Amino acid sequence: MLIFGLGVLFVFLVLSAQYESFILPLVVILSVPLAILAALASRAALRLSNDVFCQIGLVMLVGVEQERDPHRGVRRAAEGARTERGGSCDRGGDDPAPPDPE
Repeated sequence: MLIFGLGVLFVFLVLSAQYESFILPLVVILSVPLAILAALASRAALRLSNDVFCQIGLVMLVGVEQERDPHRGVRRAAEGARTERGGSCDRGGDDPAPPDPE
């Protein structure tokens, strides 16, 4: 149990360094268990069996949750800042050129 806790802490610290936030990693870490819990609850509510197809679907659900774009919120915030400033947040230098003085 200690190793599992240290593993979750390590993943949280790596994600918080990547996102530069302490809230976004919690969302990423909790999305997979909540998705699996919802899938198991719906399976139990519909009284379906826990066969091989159900288990393969759960494994695929973990892949789908990990495949989603985790930087979606960060990109949305950057786009909002760009529209407020009237320029671009990219470092590629594709800001529009200022108008020529006449």
